[in-house]
Amino acid sequence: MKKVLGVLVCCVLFATQTFAAWEKEMAAFKKMDEENPPQAGLNLFVGSSTFTVWKSMQEDMPDIPLINRGFGGSQVTDLIEHFDTVIAPYNPKHIVIYEGDNDLASGKTPELVLSNYKKLLERIREQYAQVSVTVVSVKPSEARRDKIEKMNELNQKLNVWASLADNLYYLNTFDITVNGEGKPIPEYYQNDNLHLNQAGYEAWARKIAEHLKKVDQLAK
Repeated sequence: MKKVLGVLVCCVLFATQTFAAWEKEMAAFKKMDEENPPQAGLNLFVGSSTFTVWKSMQEDMPDIPLINRGFGGSQVTDLIEHFDTVIAPYNPKHIVIYEGDNDLASGKTPELVLSNYKKLLERIREQYAQVSVTVVSVKPSEARRDKIEKMNELNQKLNVWASLADNLYYLNTFDITVNGEGKPIPEYYQNDNLHLNQAGYEAWARKIAEHLKKVDQLAK
């Protein structure tokens, strides 16, 4: 009995710590929404630091009205945990998600990441039954070279999953950030060899904008 109680206490503490880890970020998002309420029908970008540090996102995609709610270090489960703050309020036209990078780095398997993605989509569909959702492929990086095989495996699983679901799309940005040898293009990355630089984001912007415009055409 004591052992069971101990496990329950540990689970509660872990859940509390996980939620509290993003308290400042969530408070900042809420404050921004209060001061400048976003209009409905925007393209909502949500995910980890790959979106967080993309400060020029709107300028790089001027024809794609958007709102960026990325928060650095997040995983798919964090989007589920903070759904009411980073997804629910916005009534978006599209939802674009970048996650999986940190998930794999934390030791999660591609199978588990996919399972969490499916739970996230279920949560999204509870509120937005028809909104299109795009899952962006996990990007390669020198900093996480040891995870390349798992990244490829996860990307393949996400691609198959998206092909079988309604209003769910997989966007392959992996291929535009690697050279002919399959290695990350150095000119597209910051000095940390993990995050994209402006040139990398501009390459992403072209691909994402083209994709979202195609999705718009399909919806007409």
